[in-house]
Order: sequence, then structure tokens, then C-alpha cells
Amino acid sequence: MDAKVIHGGRVYGRQKLEQSGVEKVAADVAGGWATGAGEGCYGNGLSRPAMRAMSGFPSDDDKVYYLPRASLTPPDGLIQQIFPEIDEWKVRHKEGVNCQKNFALDGYLRLLSWLRIVILQDAAVMMDTYFPSIVFNHPIFSSAEFISYKLALKEQIETQQNPIEQEIQRVLPELCRQIHCNSNSLKDHLLAAIHTSTNKLSHKLQNTENKLQFCVCNLHSAITSCLGNALTTFQHLPAVTTEQLSEENGTSSDMIDNFTEININEENTTMPSFESVISSSVTTVPEVLMEWEVGLNNRPSVASVESQWKNKWRVGSQNQKMFSRRHLIVNLIQRHAARKRVSNYDAALLIEQQRIQCKYSLRTLAEKWRAFESTNLS
Repeated sequence: MDAKVIHGGRVYGRQKLEQSGVEKVAADVAGGWATGAGEGCYGNGLSRPAMRAMSGFPSDDDKVYYLPRASLTPPDGLIQQIFPEIDEWKVRHKEGVNCQKNFALDGYLRLLSWLRIVILQDAAVMMDTYFPSIVFNHPIFSSAEFISYKLALKEQIETQQNPIEQEIQRVLPELCRQIHCNSNSLKDHLLAAIHTSTNKLSHKLQNTENKLQFCVCNLHSAITSCLGNALTTFQHLPAVTTEQLSEENGTSSDMIDNFTEININEENTTMPSFESVISSSVTTVPEVLMEWEVGLNNRPSVASVESQWKNKWRVGSQNQKMFSRRHLIVNLIQRHAARKRVSNYDAALLIEQQRIQCKYSLRTLAEKWRAFESTNLS
């Protein structure tokens, strides 16, 4: 069997890969050939990038192709006048009449069929420029059919717009729209990110401020407690006369007046009112804890007042109810702090987050503390 037939698949496969834009080295790898061997044996010897560059097209893009004269195909009757025997040879090759079938002849016949169209298109454009050439002396180029095609092609070239420009005009509005949409989307994303970051920063600053206020209140409470202990210690000292103090310690009359003033202030200490201890403007769990343990806005703490005056300072059903609700919330904080092994204030912050998610007020939290604790703090 002829070697052209045996190796026909290799030739076709090699050239098909090249037509598909596969590099020659990659085609060699696909065919199992050494680098350059495939091109020498089965390549067509044509450098398509070089041919595109010589024709005025990008060498690395086989999709960008436009020739104005190729926009109008010649009539079939005119095409058949170029290489008139091609159609007969195609039939003979297809049916095997006095002709051996092979890929090379089929490709050659297809090439001549394509060249018939190219010759007519090129002649119609180049004839006026190179008219003295003997090629254009052929009767085909002076026939009425060719002259009619020539005039139609020139009119087509003058009026037809470059399809690449048409594609650009078609794509450009959509491209602008996409850029505008992406710009708006990016702006919205940035604004959302800024808003989220601002909220997080504000939340952290609020927590820091609350912790700082809590520490300050604790410090104030500790100082007040120390002063109270010191006052109690002075009260339990053995009674001495003014003369003894003056003789033994050389105490001045100013120190005696100070002791007298302390005793008078102690005697005049009055029970605070309910409104001066518990504020109705408290709206968060951390504020409830701070009000209970250290007091808010220079007010006495609920714990200290309760320790000193028991239930005398909260007389009245409304006051008792508000005190009970605050007490329930404080007990909830203390249990959660013990369970999570955190400070009371950190536990108050955790409970506050859950309260906000549940959209509970402080009153609702106190009324539904059992369900809240089992569902959100377990």
C-alpha cells in the first residue's frame, strides 16, 4: 500500500493541530516525535504566523482576518471559467475513475477550487492598477460577467464597514455598561465594608468605655469602702477626753474639730431615696451590673444601700417590682459568670449580646429569664 495512504492520518492530524492553533512543539509531543521531526516529515512547511504578519495581520491571532475584496463571492458561472477541469477531476477522484485516491490529490483539488475565487477577487481589485500585465489579457477578464462582478465588488468595498469596527461598536456599549455596573458594585461593597468596620469599631469603643467606667466605679467603691472602714475604726477607739488628746499627742484644736465634724456627719447620715439609687434610664445589662455593684453617676450602689438599709429604702409596690427585676438580672449575670469562668462584667456583655439578638427589653429579660437562660446561655 502507498506510504501516502498509510501515513495519511499522521499528516492530517499534524496539519489539523496546526490549524487549531497548537504550537509545533506541542504537536510534536502529541505525535510522539522528537522536536522538529514531526514538522520535517508531516508538516506542510508553512509558517502561519509569518504568513499572517506578511499579510498585515497580527501574527499571534488567527481569528483577526478581514479582506474587503473577500466580502463578495463571484458568481458560480464566473468561477467555473477558472480551471474549468477541476470539477471533472473532483468527480473522477471521488469515484476512482482512472485516478488513485489519496489525500494529497484531494487537498490539491480543494486548493485550486479556493484559488479560483481568490484569483477573481484579486483581479477585480488589482486590474486597474496593473492593467498592462499580460494576465489580464485573458478573455475572462474582459467578459461582461466579470465586469459586472468587478463593479459590484468595488461598490461593496466602498460601502461596507469593517466588521471588526462593527464588532467594536456593538461591544463598546455593553463594555461601558459592565464597567459602570462593576464600579457601582465595587462602590457598594466598599461602603458596606466601611459601614461594617465602623460598627465593629464603635462596638469595641463602647465596650472599652464601659469597662473603663466599670473599673473607675470599682476604684471609687474601693476608696469609699476604705474610708468607711477607717471611719468605723475611729469610732471603735476608746473614748478619750479632749484634755488627754492634747496632753498625750499634742493634738491641736483643729484636729479636735475634725473629729467632731466626722461624728456629726455620721449622725446626720440619711437613708437615700429609691430614685437616687436605681435609675429608670438604665437600658443595658452592663449598666444594671454597674448600678448594682458600684453605682452610676456618683450615686450609691444598690448593693451598699441594700446592705445598710435592708428593704427600708425601697418601700412601695412599684419600687419592689423594679428592684426584683434588677435583682433577677444580676443573679443571671453572676450564674453565667460562674458557669463560663469569666468576670461579672464580661458575663454581662455576653448576656447583652444575646438580649439584643432576642430583641428583649430589660423588663422582658427579667420576666423570661428562665427560658432565656436555658435557650441562649446554656
